[in-house]
Amino acid sequence: MTYTPDLSSPIYSTEKALALLQQTPITEDALAEARRYLAGAAEAVPYLGEARHCAEYRRRTGERLCGNPLCGRCNEVKAAGR
Repeated sequence: MTYTPDLSSPIYSTEKALALLQQTPITEDALAEARRYLAGAAEAVPYLGEARHCAEYRRRTGERLCGNPLCGRCNEVKAAGR
């Protein structure tokens, strides 16, 4: 079984940012709001592989899985039930 992430939130945020950037004329407020939406989308997209501090966290704590909900490695392991 393969882990399939829910990408509805980052897709929605990206679409909102795009709509704001398509306004004519673009205002400073629209740019700031679009940046916020895009930053949120970037934070919600899961990693394809191991999260940045996954191995260090697992080594330090002795846990099998890290606590990062976006970690590609640990989500694959959880989905496989291993």
